[in-house]
Amino acid sequence: MKSLPIGIQDFKVIRDGDKYFVDKSMLIGQIIEQNDSGVFLYTRPRRFGKSLNLSMIDAFFNIEYKGNKWFDGLEISNHPEYNAYRNVFPVITFDFKMPDVQDFERFIWRFNQNLIQLFRHFNYLVDSPNLDEASKDLFKKLYSGEKNIAESEYALTHLCTLLEIHHGAKVIVLLDEYDSVMNGITDPELRREILSFMRGVLSPLLKGNSSLQMGVVTGIMQIAKENIFSGLNNLYVNNILSERFDEMYGFTDDEVRQICTDYGHPEKFEEAKEWYDGYRFGNADIYNPWSILNYVSDGFKARPYWVNTSSNSIVSDLLSQADDMVIENLGKLGSGEGIVAPIKTTVTFEELSNDPELIYSMMAVSGYLKAIPRGSRYLLSLPNRELYSVFAEMISDHMFQDSGDMHGCLQDFCDAIVTNDVSMMEKSLYELVVRTVSSRVLNDEHSYQAFIAGLLMTLSGRYSITADFESGKGYYDIRMERRVGSGYNVIMELKRSDSEDSLPADAEKAMTQIRERDYAHGLEGRTILYGISFYGKVPHIISDMI
Repeated sequence: MKSLPIGIQDFKVIRDGDKYFVDKSMLIGQIIEQNDSGVFLYTRPRRFGKSLNLSMIDAFFNIEYKGNKWFDGLEISNHPEYNAYRNVFPVITFDFKMPDVQDFERFIWRFNQNLIQLFRHFNYLVDSPNLDEASKDLFKKLYSGEKNIAESEYALTHLCTLLEIHHGAKVIVLLDEYDSVMNGITDPELRREILSFMRGVLSPLLKGNSSLQMGVVTGIMQIAKENIFSGLNNLYVNNILSERFDEMYGFTDDEVRQICTDYGHPEKFEEAKEWYDGYRFGNADIYNPWSILNYVSDGFKARPYWVNTSSNSIVSDLLSQADDMVIENLGKLGSGEGIVAPIKTTVTFEELSNDPELIYSMMAVSGYLKAIPRGSRYLLSLPNRELYSVFAEMISDHMFQDSGDMHGCLQDFCDAIVTNDVSMMEKSLYELVVRTVSSRVLNDEHSYQAFIAGLLMTLSGRYSITADFESGKGYYDIRMERRVGSGYNVIMELKRSDSEDSLPADAEKAMTQIRERDYAHGLEGRTILYGISFYGKVPHIISDMI
């Protein structure tokens, strides 16, 4: 069997090494068909193949690779109409991923270091018979480490001009993860400085550049035109909601079924689907490719693979600004419900700072939520079992950010629920309510319900957790249906008490309601029933078994 290209983002290395490759080569044909002289912006979540596809585009168009056999046997090789474009253009590829940017000076230093690496690749221009001495001196100046801000901003644009003169052909520019730096910065002033610089780089490079044949830009989000793509009229945006190119990033049903078959376990397809399917790009249902490759490589062991690949500081910042309604909706999402909300794929960072509800948009474009059109809005939900665990960790980290190490307390609470340990449930739940920031939203029964549902997200791998769903003769508060292995189902009904003395009676009322309204209807196996009452932050819990 071919080795799996986990972590390899270079198309040439994959093809030269005869590694497993899921054919996305018709992305190139679709780009040519749409417009081979525009600028394309592809936004997708991290680890969905953006860098690999950009490398594949480079391998097809780049004049340096004339005569290669990397595309033999791929779908695009069946389309001779695209041969006129193959390996006839000089190509500039620039990667904007820059870790540990703490200040503007550090950012500029890293940017210039990347420029030096790039210019080294084109060092043959110094001896070009087609360049005059002034052009060669310009190249040497830009190649050196001694540049002012303006020279750094125009370096890529000048390189385009020099390459066109040398090769006699216009240049294709490929920019990877253009928004990476901004997504990792929490300081608004630093972000503004970098945005201003990026605008100075991209505007002359992609707008009105007579040496430009085509540009392809990738990122996670689209920063609004007025912020970074100012005046760029030939920009073709393709995002998670776009129907064109919808199957070109991530894996499809057929592709995952084939991978499972190729590696000897076709029966694992349904498990792969449950854990890693559920993303929606345009009209296509998509699997997380990073998780699928790791799942297969790891002997088909279903576990979260995507969570530790990187962080998204913007989502974390938005969580810190979330109001009561947003916290309640996040609890609903974590309990398996969907919510309906507007989605904006184009935002400014100023908007992100002022509108708490933009967290849904950021979570959708970052890969945390699936978005299905519902009129002018979108039905949002968690896409699969892997994301339940990712989401649970992200939300619990936020909930406990100012509360010390509460993860052990959360684990005690969840363990107590499934073992019917009422004493530990009360103790750990009290600690969680008292010591977490999110306790501020506990002002009615529904907010208690959302809070507990959010805590239970860590059990989503083992349980199907739902809240406010209809069963029997009414709507239960929280129900946990066992999905794998042995164990109990769980039903919880919550009441808000007017005094501490009424806690026991209200818990009994909750238990009676579970039984009289038959909330356990349809569950198979033994079920633990919990009647829970709250007076402020104090819980009282009783249990029963059916």
